[in-house]
Amino acid sequence: MGPLLRADSTEFDKTLITPYSYRHSYAQRHADAGVPIDVLRELMDHTSMDATKRYYRKPRVLHRPGEKPQVAWSARDGSRRRPAVAAAS
Repeated sequence: MGPLLRADSTEFDKTLITPYSYRHSYAQRHADAGVPIDVLRELMDHTSMDATKRYYRKPRVLHRPGEKPQVAWSARDGSRRRPAVAAAS
């Protein structure tokens, strides 16, 4: 894999990437896209809703106005039902 560059063109240290980083990023991207908290709780297999709530504390803007938010998703039961996603404003 080539270098990972930050927005300011400096190289990101790849040793900082851990399985937890992927898990956290997955959850945060879903929360930011408006996936309902109960759906994210199930996707993350959290036993406590408090563990899931932390991803909903600070809403972040990931898309410019007019862009369509896209989220990778999967259902544990294998169904093809997509979680509801809030429309971009």
